[in-house]
Amino acid sequence: NGWSVLAGAGVIAGNYLLMMSDHIFSAPILSGLARQDAADRGVTLAVDVRTTDPLIDPDDATWVSTGPDGFIRAIGKTIAQYDAVDCGAFLATQELPAAIAAAIAAGKSGSLSDGMQYLADRGRAATMDIGEGWWLDVDDPRAHALAEAQAPRELSEIYAAALS
Repeated sequence: NGWSVLAGAGVIAGNYLLMMSDHIFSAPILSGLARQDAADRGVTLAVDVRTTDPLIDPDDATWVSTGPDGFIRAIGKTIAQYDAVDCGAFLATQELPAAIAAAIAAGKSGSLSDGMQYLADRGRAATMDIGEGWWLDVDDPRAHALAEAQAPRELSEIYAAALS
């Protein structure tokens, strides 16, 4: 997914919302994330501190360790200590593709997490806690069933706006 960011970022001027295509988000998460632009960050990641929520697949999750300032200290699928889970939605600047390219140049695989860790190591990767926001990573039949059952209720504000 880092290589996809590199391919797409070249045609985008300015900041952009980046979302994993198999994740669903309630509107307040994305609208809140869009307002997170600040000079002290190269990327802002939506995170959920409800790490034991049954909607999260712990075997597939990307975990996040944050500092007291809300900035990322470590990110990855196998980090030992974490206090949040990556929701798969980012407010990115052009620093993100540059970080992915730098991580590749340093011998990393080019994953999005490689670029995020590169920015985190430089104090440029912030987080936004989604609070009670609803999101779901739809990776398997169990998550698909949850999406079908919960999305109409959780995304009702989107449906209502589309119908008006």
